[in-house]
Amino acid sequence: MLSIDGKTVKITGSLELGKAADSVSAVAITPDGKRALVAKAGANEIGVLAIDGDKVTDTKQNLPTGLYPYD
Repeated sequence: MLSIDGKTVKITGSLELGKAADSVSAVAITPDGKRALVAKAGANEIGVLAIDGDKVTDTKQNLPTGLYPYD
């Protein structure tokens, strides 16, 4: 996770989103800012994250996709 203050960017935390073989890549945030969708190309899934202010958690809800979702 990142914190942005003007031109200063700081790492504020990290989140484990599966195995390295899952190939976690692109992230999209929903318009309401409450969820993020993460492509897991190697697992053929989209991971769902919950966003609550500065706190981001893995909901453990993975959506099945076609082969190798990316972007």
